[in-house]
Amino acid sequence: MGKISLSDWTTVALLGIFLNGAAWIRGQEAVKATEPENLPISSSVDFESELLPVLRANCLACHSSSKSKGGLNLESPQSIRLGSDSGPAVIPGSGGESFLWKVAANQVEDTVMPPKDNPSKAVAMTESELALLRRWIDEGAAGEVRSNQPLVWQAMPPAVRSIHAVTLSPNGDLVACGRANQIHVYSIAHQKLETRLVDKALQNTQLYGQDGAAHLDFVQSLAFSPDGGLLASGGYRVIKLWKREFETGSLFSYTNNTSPIRKSGFDAQGPFVHQFHEDGSVSILDVRASRMVQHCHAPEHHMECAAISPDHQWLAGGSREGGLFIWDVSKGTLRQQASHETGIHALVWLPDGKGLISCGTDQLIRRWAPDKRTGSALGLQSVWHAHEGPVTFLALLTAPKPILLSGSMDGSIKRWDIDSESLIQVIDGGKNGLLDYALSFDQKTMATLSEDQSIRIWNTENGQWISDMKPHPQGARKLAQAQRWKTMAASWLQADKTDLQELEEEATKTQERLTKASERFSAEEKLVREKQEAIQSATDKTEQALAALATYNAEIQKVTEALAEAKDKAEKAKQSAVSAYRQWLTESDDADASDKSLPIEEIITQAIDRSFDAGQRHEAFNRATANQENELKAHKKAIEENQNLLKKHQDELAPLEMKRSLAKTEHELATHASEDVAHSIKQKKATITLREKQLHQADERMELAKASISDRKTKSPSMAFSKDGTVLTLLDEDGMWRAWRVENGEPLQTGMVGNQVNHAVSFDTENSRWLLAGNAGLIWLDTEPSWVLSHQLGNGGPDSPIRDRVNALAFSPDGKWLASGGGEPSRNGEIILWNAKDGILLHDLNRIHSDTVLGLEFSPDGWLLASASSDKFAKIMDCQTWEVLKSLEGHTNHVMDVSWKTDGRLIATSGADKMIKTWD
Repeated sequence: MGKISLSDWTTVALLGIFLNGAAWIRGQEAVKATEPENLPISSSVDFESELLPVLRANCLACHSSSKSKGGLNLESPQSIRLGSDSGPAVIPGSGGESFLWKVAANQVEDTVMPPKDNPSKAVAMTESELALLRRWIDEGAAGEVRSNQPLVWQAMPPAVRSIHAVTLSPNGDLVACGRANQIHVYSIAHQKLETRLVDKALQNTQLYGQDGAAHLDFVQSLAFSPDGGLLASGGYRVIKLWKREFETGSLFSYTNNTSPIRKSGFDAQGPFVHQFHEDGSVSILDVRASRMVQHCHAPEHHMECAAISPDHQWLAGGSREGGLFIWDVSKGTLRQQASHETGIHALVWLPDGKGLISCGTDQLIRRWAPDKRTGSALGLQSVWHAHEGPVTFLALLTAPKPILLSGSMDGSIKRWDIDSESLIQVIDGGKNGLLDYALSFDQKTMATLSEDQSIRIWNTENGQWISDMKPHPQGARKLAQAQRWKTMAASWLQADKTDLQELEEEATKTQERLTKASERFSAEEKLVREKQEAIQSATDKTEQALAALATYNAEIQKVTEALAEAKDKAEKAKQSAVSAYRQWLTESDDADASDKSLPIEEIITQAIDRSFDAGQRHEAFNRATANQENELKAHKKAIEENQNLLKKHQDELAPLEMKRSLAKTEHELATHASEDVAHSIKQKKATITLREKQLHQADERMELAKASISDRKTKSPSMAFSKDGTVLTLLDEDGMWRAWRVENGEPLQTGMVGNQVNHAVSFDTENSRWLLAGNAGLIWLDTEPSWVLSHQLGNGGPDSPIRDRVNALAFSPDGKWLASGGGEPSRNGEIILWNAKDGILLHDLNRIHSDTVLGLEFSPDGWLLASASSDKFAKIMDCQTWEVLKSLEGHTNHVMDVSWKTDGRLIATSGADKMIKTWD
């Protein structure tokens, strides 16, 4: 690189000043050039209406509460003043010095905002927008985001009819679809529209008037609750829960009962209800007058059946103990009684009111003649051997002549001529015993209920079969569901046990691997340690050889220096002696020699000593250096040999250390693998414990379902025909009712009536409605369903907890939770958990996905929630902690939906990449 001259430095400096000045001038000119001409300079910038739209268009995709890159949130003045990870974002009153403005104006080195090729397609601020931002900061960076301005909705064009959402009810009888902003519910059985759901609040708006609509925006999602009683619909920032109801009302409440009611039944002779109490007594209620008529009791007897005479004067009752009693209805006094050999199942009065027919737990039918005058005993007129099993019911046909129908546990129905007491016809009712019956108002049609809970419709005139129907799909469905749960729980348990076995096998392998790795690492460590010891030994010996050579050289140096010193001294002594001697010779002529002999002798002696010492040093030197060459060779050889040995050991150490390192890595991997497997085994054992509990619960659930069906068999639900005989309705004690079309057995409606115990159903011919008799009172029922808006989640406005469109809805298997999915496109994915019963927000999981959530579904056991999103991910969450357990990455475009396999061990995802993927 060449040197820079003074003139070059000057050029660079001037260029830098020019560039910086140009940038500053650009910012100043931007401020001046973009001052709104129609706004007084003193008016302040309104953040929400003027600046926020600019930030929303180009900045909030990365700098908001849901995604604050660098810790910077630009959604409000308050969040902006909080700054970022780099420090303050604005300096109120100093726009040109504020970091936010500098970044926006690209005056921060190595920083370009927004980044090039950003996924949000954001662009840099224009000069007018930069000027607006700077001016807002200069004015103090104040303001607020009110966001309460209502959305201005416009009516949906009538031609828009596209369906964005469809859902099927759990029992398969209804299908709902979101047609634009309307919701249509179709009856699959009737193959027609059942209703169109309308939010009455929208009828009051000018948008739709009386036509109404379900939502203002498109219906994006629909979901039925597990019991089919609720339909959830998702629109823009709102979820609506629609409840399917059957209108009911109270006719008469029981308040004067002396004992709890055990069961109830409608009388065949008129608008009366019999109530059978726990103390064995029986009460009579007049339905039309809504009052209790009489309360009758027979000591030590418990009434099982009752019948009112055609003239409404007498009440006949039969007990489980075999007592047959007749009371005066007006007075409640016991007039006559008789002893039945068995418990009595049913009683019917003869058309003229002059006789009774009874049946019981034996195969016989008995005919009785009461004495109305004075006697208190009933006379047994005749006994018919009617069936091969217990007789369960009796029905009387009055026209054109009296005919008796009897049903039995032997599965047969028999038609008897009452006058001649002869058998007219035997009808095969099926393989199962018959429990109960219902007779149409014109007496031309009869329904029989069998042990297997099937219903068969008969023509009473000829005994011909008309249609069949299953009265307890709910019980059968619960049993089937319980069986499925048990099968799934068993399969889950077996799969987890298989997984545990595989994990234990893997644990054995990892333990073997760990043992081998430990042995190998130990062996390699030993070799490295031995080699290091050999290197240390060679190093020591080399150092010793070098020290020996140094010592030897030091000794040679020492004798050499001593010899040189001795020679020097000897030479100096010799010179002194010669000089002294010469001086002595010169001075000898002038003095007596004897006086001067001592000094010269000393000098000579000293010279001799020095010479002798030099000779000795020479001898020592000769001895020391006599074998110097060989000694040096020996020392150098020892040094060379030890250095070579050291180098050899050092060269051999590197491969050994590499092997040791590999062995150490393998040992660490084996240790981690062993620990991971041990942890997995621990978790799997805990899961197996839970699965065993689930299986036990599934067993209990199935037994309860079986018991419920068995209980229904023994309790015999009540049946009744409509006035025109076209509809048959059956009522369970748990409040479940179901209606069928008589001519073909087509199911019509199913519903629940409250939580009271209900015993009997009949049809109110005067008001054309169904009547139900139960423990709490008499109620009426309209079997045509009505849909009401139960409650609404979110208000559809800017302050709604739901941030955008609700694209997905899912109820948990137990129906307690409702999960909704949505979020603002390209900004965040939103999953909210609601209490389905009261609509309370339980959890807001708005950071699970980085883009809109499009699909949700709970696992069959309700432990996990799977989600699909536009961020190309599907995720699985723990429903206890709401932590993400798995992130499934594989789609190259939006993941549109997700679905669980019934065993809960496999899910499928569908994507906009035209792919369906399955995940284990």
